[in-house]
Amino acid sequence: MFTALSRPSLMFALAASALSAQQSPVTTPAPAGPSPLVILRSTLRQLVTYQEKYYAEHSTYASSLDALKAGGFTLPAKVNITLLEAKANAWSASAAHADVSGATCVNWVGRPGDVTTPKTALEGRAGREGEPTCDAAMAVVENKMLAEVKAALRNLVTAQEQYFADHGTYTTDLSALGLYPAPKGTRPPFMVQVSFAGGRGWSGITDLRRLGKSCVIYVGNVDELPTIPRTIRDRLLPSGEGEATCEKP
Repeated sequence: MFTALSRPSLMFALAASALSAQQSPVTTPAPAGPSPLVILRSTLRQLVTYQEKYYAEHSTYASSLDALKAGGFTLPAKVNITLLEAKANAWSASAAHADVSGATCVNWVGRPGDVTTPKTALEGRAGREGEPTCDAAMAVVENKMLAEVKAALRNLVTAQEQYFADHGTYTTDLSALGLYPAPKGTRPPFMVQVSFAGGRGWSGITDLRRLGKSCVIYVGNVDELPTIPRTIRDRLLPSGEGEATCEKP
Protein backbone atom coordinates (compact mmCIF):
# COMPACT_ATOMS: atom_id res chain seq x y z
CA MET A 1 0.00 0.00 0.00
CA PHE A 2 2.58 2.56 1.07
CA THR A 3 6.37 2.47 1.01
CA ALA A 4 7.61 2.20 4.59
CA LEU A 5 9.83 5.03 5.78
CA SER A 6 13.06 4.56 7.72
CA ARG A 7 12.32 3.56 11.30
CA PRO A 8 13.40 6.31 13.73
CA SER A 9 13.56 5.88 17.47
CA LEU A 10 10.17 6.06 19.10
CA MET A 11 9.86 9.45 20.79
CA PHE A 12 6.58 8.96 22.58
CA ALA A 13 4.37 6.33 24.16
CA LEU A 14 0.73 5.79 23.22
CA ALA A 15 -2.03 4.37 25.35
CA ALA A 16 -4.20 1.85 23.52
CA SER A 17 -6.82 -0.83 23.93
CA ALA A 18 -8.05 -3.62 21.68
CA LEU A 19 -10.20 -1.67 19.24
CA SER A 20 -11.99 -2.48 16.02
CA ALA A 21 -10.63 -1.23 12.69
CA GLN A 22 -13.40 1.32 12.32
CA GLN A 23 -12.86 4.88 13.62
CA SER A 24 -12.07 3.95 17.23
CA PRO A 25 -9.99 6.56 19.10
CA VAL A 26 -6.76 5.71 20.85
CA THR A 27 -5.37 8.31 23.25
CA THR A 28 -2.49 8.80 25.63
CA PRO A 29 -2.81 10.08 29.20
CA ALA A 30 -2.94 13.83 29.69
CA PRO A 31 0.49 15.44 29.14
CA ALA A 32 2.37 17.94 31.28
CA GLY A 33 1.43 21.63 31.45
CA PRO A 34 1.79 24.28 28.73
CA SER A 35 5.19 25.33 27.38
CA PRO A 36 6.82 28.66 28.36
CA LEU A 37 5.86 30.20 25.00
CA VAL A 38 2.19 29.27 25.41
CA ILE A 39 2.17 30.48 29.02
CA LEU A 40 3.71 33.88 28.22
CA ARG A 41 1.46 34.55 25.24
CA SER A 42 -1.59 33.65 27.30
CA THR A 43 -0.45 35.80 30.23
CA LEU A 44 0.14 38.84 28.02
CA ARG A 45 -3.30 38.44 26.43
CA GLN A 46 -4.82 38.29 29.91
CA LEU A 47 -2.86 41.42 30.79
CA VAL A 48 -4.64 43.22 27.93
CA THR A 49 -8.01 42.03 29.26
CA TYR A 50 -7.34 43.19 32.82
CA GLN A 51 -5.85 46.50 31.71
CA GLU A 52 -9.00 47.20 29.68
CA LYS A 53 -11.12 46.25 32.68
CA TYR A 54 -9.10 48.62 34.86
CA TYR A 55 -9.40 51.39 32.26
CA ALA A 56 -13.19 51.00 32.15
CA GLU A 57 -13.33 51.51 35.92
CA HIS A 58 -10.68 54.23 36.38
CA SER A 59 -10.36 56.00 32.97
CA THR A 60 -6.62 55.20 32.98
CA TYR A 61 -4.47 52.13 32.66
CA ALA A 62 -2.93 50.54 35.76
CA SER A 63 0.64 51.54 36.56
CA SER A 64 1.36 48.52 38.73
CA LEU A 65 0.69 44.79 38.69
CA ASP A 66 -0.62 45.03 42.25
CA ALA A 67 -3.48 47.20 41.00
CA LEU A 68 -4.35 44.58 38.41
CA LYS A 69 -3.97 41.72 40.88
CA ALA A 70 -6.52 43.45 43.09
CA GLY A 71 -8.93 43.03 40.20
CA GLY A 72 -8.20 39.34 39.73
CA PHE A 73 -5.12 39.24 37.49
CA THR A 74 -2.75 36.40 38.43
CA LEU A 75 0.79 35.48 37.40
CA PRO A 76 1.56 31.83 36.58
CA ALA A 77 4.50 30.18 38.31
CA LYS A 78 7.94 31.12 36.92
CA VAL A 79 6.54 34.13 35.01
CA ASN A 80 7.73 37.70 35.53
CA ILE A 81 5.88 40.68 34.05
CA THR A 82 7.43 44.16 33.86
CA LEU A 83 5.25 47.16 33.03
CA LEU A 84 7.61 49.21 30.87
CA GLU A 85 5.26 52.16 30.45
CA ALA A 86 1.87 52.91 31.95
CA LYS A 87 0.02 56.07 30.99
CA ALA A 88 -3.59 57.21 30.99
CA ASN A 89 -4.13 56.05 27.42
CA ALA A 90 -1.31 53.58 26.71
CA TRP A 91 0.90 50.91 28.27
CA SER A 92 3.59 48.40 27.36
CA ALA A 93 4.97 45.32 29.08
CA SER A 94 7.65 42.64 28.89
CA ALA A 95 7.31 39.04 30.07
CA ALA A 96 9.95 36.44 30.91
CA HIS A 97 9.88 32.79 31.98
CA ALA A 98 12.38 31.26 34.38
CA ASP A 99 12.87 28.20 32.16
CA VAL A 100 14.04 30.23 29.11
CA SER A 101 17.07 32.35 29.94
CA GLY A 102 17.35 35.80 28.35
CA ALA A 103 14.36 35.58 25.99
CA THR A 104 11.25 37.71 26.44
CA CYS A 105 7.82 38.41 25.01
CA VAL A 106 6.30 41.90 24.74
CA ASN A 107 2.89 43.48 24.30
CA TRP A 108 1.46 47.00 24.21
CA VAL A 109 -1.76 48.99 23.82
CA GLY A 110 -2.20 52.58 22.69
CA ARG A 111 -1.42 54.88 19.80
CA PRO A 112 2.20 54.65 18.58
CA GLY A 113 2.85 58.28 19.54
CA ASP A 114 1.65 57.68 23.08
CA VAL A 115 3.84 54.66 23.89
CA THR A 116 7.25 53.38 22.81
CA THR A 117 6.72 50.12 20.97
CA PRO A 118 8.48 47.50 23.13
CA LYS A 119 11.02 45.10 21.68
CA THR A 120 12.06 41.63 22.81
CA ALA A 121 15.33 41.28 24.71
CA LEU A 122 17.31 38.98 22.42
CA GLU A 123 16.21 39.83 18.89
CA GLY A 124 14.53 43.22 19.20
CA ARG A 125 11.24 41.95 17.81
CA ALA A 126 8.27 44.33 17.88
CA GLY A 127 4.67 43.35 17.24
CA ARG A 128 1.26 44.85 16.59
CA GLU A 129 -0.87 46.43 19.29
CA GLY A 130 -2.39 43.87 21.61
CA GLU A 131 -0.56 40.91 20.04
CA PRO A 132 2.18 39.20 22.11
CA THR A 133 5.52 39.01 20.27
CA CYS A 134 8.32 36.73 21.45
CA ASP A 135 11.99 35.98 20.83
CA ALA A 136 12.47 32.89 18.66
CA ALA A 137 14.31 31.25 21.56
CA MET A 138 10.94 30.91 23.26
CA ALA A 139 10.00 28.40 20.56
CA VAL A 140 12.91 26.04 21.32
CA VAL A 141 10.65 23.72 23.32
CA GLU A 142 8.01 23.83 20.57
CA ASN A 143 10.46 23.12 17.75
CA LYS A 144 12.01 20.22 19.64
CA MET A 145 8.66 18.67 20.41
CA LEU A 146 7.40 19.10 16.83
CA ALA A 147 10.51 17.31 15.58
CA GLU A 148 9.83 14.49 18.04
CA VAL A 149 6.20 14.25 16.93
CA LYS A 150 7.13 14.03 13.26
CA ALA A 151 9.72 11.35 14.02
CA ALA A 152 7.15 9.43 16.05
CA LEU A 153 4.56 9.62 13.28
CA ARG A 154 7.11 8.33 10.75
CA ASN A 155 7.65 5.45 13.15
CA LEU A 156 3.87 4.90 13.23
CA VAL A 157 3.77 4.80 9.42
CA THR A 158 6.50 2.14 9.42
CA ALA A 159 4.73 0.08 12.07
CA GLN A 160 1.41 0.27 10.19
CA GLU A 161 3.05 -0.90 6.96
CA GLN A 162 4.64 -3.84 8.76
CA TYR A 163 1.25 -4.72 10.23
CA PHE A 164 -0.42 -4.42 6.80
CA ALA A 165 2.15 -6.78 5.29
CA ASP A 166 1.30 -9.39 7.91
CA HIS A 167 -2.49 -8.93 8.15
CA GLY A 168 -3.71 -7.25 4.95
CA THR A 169 -5.23 -4.36 6.89
CA TYR A 170 -4.22 -1.43 9.08
CA THR A 171 -5.14 -1.20 12.75
CA THR A 172 -6.03 1.17 15.56
CA ASP A 173 -4.63 -1.25 18.14
CA LEU A 174 -1.31 0.34 18.97
CA SER A 175 -0.27 -2.52 21.21
CA ALA A 176 -0.47 -4.72 18.09
CA LEU A 177 1.90 -2.25 16.42
CA GLY A 178 4.42 -2.55 19.24
CA LEU A 179 3.92 1.07 20.32
CA TYR A 180 2.36 0.34 23.71
CA PRO A 181 2.84 0.28 26.66
CA ALA A 182 5.06 3.24 27.54
CA PRO A 183 8.49 2.46 28.98
CA LYS A 184 8.32 2.30 32.76
CA GLY A 185 8.83 5.67 34.39
CA THR A 186 8.13 7.73 31.24
CA ARG A 187 5.34 10.25 30.70
CA PRO A 188 3.94 10.80 27.20
CA PRO A 189 4.41 14.46 26.20
CA PHE A 190 1.50 14.51 23.75
CA MET A 191 -1.70 12.75 22.75
CA VAL A 192 -2.53 10.72 19.64
CA GLN A 193 -5.70 9.44 18.02
CA VAL A 194 -5.73 6.90 15.24
CA SER A 195 -9.15 8.01 14.12
CA PHE A 196 -9.62 5.47 11.34
CA ALA A 197 -7.92 2.28 10.19
CA GLY A 198 -9.05 -0.32 7.67
CA GLY A 199 -7.98 -2.32 4.66
CA ARG A 200 -7.39 0.69 2.40
CA GLY A 201 -5.72 3.19 4.71
CA TRP A 202 -5.65 4.97 8.05
CA SER A 203 -5.56 8.48 9.50
CA GLY A 204 -4.53 10.06 12.76
CA ILE A 205 -4.05 13.25 14.69
CA THR A 206 -1.56 14.22 17.40
CA ASP A 207 -2.75 16.71 20.02
CA LEU A 208 0.13 18.68 21.54
CA ARG A 209 -1.72 20.15 24.49
CA ARG A 210 1.40 21.81 25.91
CA LEU A 211 1.74 23.86 22.71
CA GLY A 212 -1.90 24.39 21.82
CA LYS A 213 -1.16 22.77 18.44
CA SER A 214 -1.73 19.54 16.55
CA CYS A 215 -0.29 17.39 13.75
CA VAL A 216 -2.18 15.21 11.24
CA ILE A 217 -1.26 12.30 8.95
CA TYR A 218 -2.92 9.77 6.66
CA VAL A 219 -2.03 6.81 4.45
CA GLY A 220 -4.17 5.56 1.57
CA ASN A 221 -6.25 6.90 -1.31
CA VAL A 222 -8.03 10.07 -0.21
CA ASP A 223 -11.15 8.99 -2.10
CA GLU A 224 -11.36 5.79 -0.05
CA LEU A 225 -10.91 7.29 3.42
CA PRO A 226 -13.98 8.49 5.37
CA THR A 227 -12.31 11.85 6.07
CA ILE A 228 -8.90 13.44 5.78
CA PRO A 229 -7.86 14.82 9.18
CA ARG A 230 -7.32 18.54 9.75
CA THR A 231 -5.28 20.21 12.47
CA ILE A 232 -7.34 21.49 15.37
CA ARG A 233 -6.45 25.20 15.39
CA ASP A 234 -5.59 26.17 11.81
CA ARG A 235 -7.57 23.40 10.04
CA LEU A 236 -4.55 22.37 7.95
CA LEU A 237 -4.72 19.27 5.76
CA PRO A 238 -1.78 16.86 5.48
CA SER A 239 0.62 17.97 2.76
CA GLY A 240 0.67 14.46 1.25
CA GLU A 241 0.24 10.78 1.97
CA GLY A 242 2.41 9.67 4.88
CA GLU A 243 3.56 13.25 5.55
CA ALA A 244 2.96 14.68 9.03
CA THR A 245 1.66 18.25 8.87
CA CYS A 246 1.82 20.38 12.03
CA GLU A 247 0.75 23.85 13.05
CA LYS A 248 3.75 26.12 13.47
CA PRO A 249 4.92 27.59 16.81
